[in-house]
Amino acid sequence: VAFGWMGIARLVRGQVLALRETEFVEAARALGVRPIRIALRHILPNAIGPVVVSAPFAVGGAIIGEAFISYLGFGVSPETPTWGNILSEATKFLQQGNWWWIGFPGLFIVMTSLSINMIGDALRAAVAAGTPLGRQAQATMASGGLVADALVAGTAVFSGGPDKYEANIRALRG
Repeated sequence: VAFGWMGIARLVRGQVLALRETEFVEAARALGVRPIRIALRHILPNAIGPVVVSAPFAVGGAIIGEAFISYLGFGVSPETPTWGNILSEATKFLQQGNWWWIGFPGLFIVMTSLSINMIGDALRAAVAAGTPLGRQAQATMASGGLVADALVAGTAVFSGGPDKYEANIRALRG
């Protein structure tokens, strides 16, 4: 928590520096709009999207981090029921054949973290929907039943197998 803000601060700084040089900001400057109004009305609303998208990934990391620290015994008190404490206590019963005592909490940690990361992916797709490539990716996901893994350097990367390749290309081209 103490150092988790630095990555988001770098993300916001990079976004603000990139937005500062865009055409709509230059147009607002040319029209004589005050710098504070440009910052609040043009740059801030466009810079908040990456922060909203990165927040669920930070939450997933925090869940795994808390479970790890509690498992090692350095987290909250052992009387507090956390997934890390449950895993730590369950290791005592693993040799007796009670694998589910450690299996289910571990499975729930993974499922919760993956679910929160999927929410982050959905937020990323929703933020990208404002761009032409984002709308194409959403149309392809809806029509072909494909999963968008990432939008990298202006190209959409999809998983769906070789038989879906032509359908992906046709959907991307419109």
